[in-house]
Amino acid sequence: MLRNSFSIFISPNITPLTTIYLLICLNIGLSEAIIIADMTIIATSVYLGMGYWVVGQLLAYSLIIFLYWLVIKIDIMKFLIMQAILCLILGLIYGIVISMFEVFVLQISSFEIYYIAGLPFDLMHGLGNFLFMILVFRPARILKRQFNSLTRFYNDDSV
Repeated sequence: MLRNSFSIFISPNITPLTTIYLLICLNIGLSEAIIIADMTIIATSVYLGMGYWVVGQLLAYSLIIFLYWLVIKIDIMKFLIMQAILCLILGLIYGIVISMFEVFVLQISSFEIYYIAGLPFDLMHGLGNFLFMILVFRPARILKRQFNSLTRFYNDDSV
């Protein structure tokens, strides 16, 4: 499964994982989304190689999932375009957090230069999030409704 995720896309910054984590947060819950994100990052690191950056990824993904959880409570966030824009912004925030972490760990003298150098990758991450949210938001909502109707059916004591 992990191998397929890496081979589909040209850029490692354009993958559906961030959007999947955010949809898990939206449809299942905050703690579940953070746990799944952390488990995925650790499993991927075991497969591809582990280093100091794994801690930064764990922190950055936990932060953006938490920020998403806070913002989705606003009424306007029920619209797909707002969800997609939020995903784009969260992709950029992820890049800022990772850059801050790496500047701190690697003792890089200039955050601004380091961040600007990585900005094209952060933009690809954000745009990938935007596109994936457009593609999977409605199907995820439909699946959630079907799942909820199935659980109501199976939890009904009168059947």
